Amino acid sequence: MDQTEQQWIEAIESRFLPEKAAGISLTLQVELLGETSPDWYVMVKDKTIDIQPGKAPQANATLKASRTDLLDVFSGKINPTQALMTGKIKVSGDLMAASRLVNVFQR
Repeated sequence: MDQTEQQWIEAIESRFLPEKAAGISLTLQVELLGETSPDWYVMVKDKTIDIQPGKAPQANATLKASRTDLLDVFSGKINPTQALMTGKIKVSGDLMAASRLVNVFQR
């Protein structure tokens, strides 16, 4: 894992709000566009978060975005709905699961 990947993980984890993830069990596959290590997944399970490289065994949804746009969505710089409507992010699978997952991060 390179420094940029570690920074990305730390940025996502630092914004995670465990209290908002109570009772949630979701996995989001993340495909970072234009990256040498494009596949990651984020698992949230009852107040915990785990971010791993590779393909998720079973993902509720897949999100495709640049690293910058993804961080902007998770940090609240970009409204998730606006990012989706403008094509900055693309979601396939369970859109409601993806939106629930985004809501467990500080913005």
